[in-house]
Amino acid sequence: MNALNNREVRLDALATDEHGNLVNIEVQRAISHVLTKRARYHSSLLDTNNLEKNSGFSGLAETFVIFITERDYRGLGLPAYQVERVYLEDQSSFGDGTHIIFVNGQYRGDDPIGRLMNDFFSKGADEMKNEVLAQRLRFFKETEEGQEELSEIDARSVARGRAEGRAEGIPVGEVKGKAEMATKLIELGQMSLEMIAEISGLPIEELRKIKAAGLNPGGCN
Repeated sequence: MNALNNREVRLDALATDEHGNLVNIEVQRAISHVLTKRARYHSSLLDTNNLEKNSGFSGLAETFVIFITERDYRGLGLPAYQVERVYLEDQSSFGDGTHIIFVNGQYRGDDPIGRLMNDFFSKGADEMKNEVLAQRLRFFKETEEGQEELSEIDARSVARGRAEGRAEGIPVGEVKGKAEMATKLIELGQMSLEMIAEISGLPIEELRKIKAAGLNPGGCN
């Protein structure tokens, strides 16, 4: 996704809900002092890439940027932290349709967010509370069809890496594509490094480096 031909960023997940609202979901393991500005940047990206040329500003969709942080972002023990623009004088809503939410990945309350975070960071299907998610994880880990689907994801990542390598003159496009796919699987936290190594074809030592980089707060910029 481009921002006025400057820095390009690849979003973890981008979806449109039934109302036409744009939803960007990012998994963030490291908590950095620049996380708030990164959320601002992602919000601006949704607007920049959403408005068609010659369209009026009324055509801007409502946007939601959701960061799922592995640790409690603000240390208050709440399920999530919602950010909205308001008029300072009376605290009324600015109403521009932008929303930023930081979800506390450490939260385990008996409510929808707590149950979802439990499942999101579970090590296996048996630890999950949502049977639909558990069945999906078993599908990927325990069936030939699931392994084939993961292989297709791997192939698409490799192809994208090769394309980027050709565009940038980088001869390691294939390794780059595999590393991107492995990074996403590590961030999901639902597979062992051994399983990810088998899927990605990357050595376990390289996966440990990727995981360590993700846990390093200095890795977010």
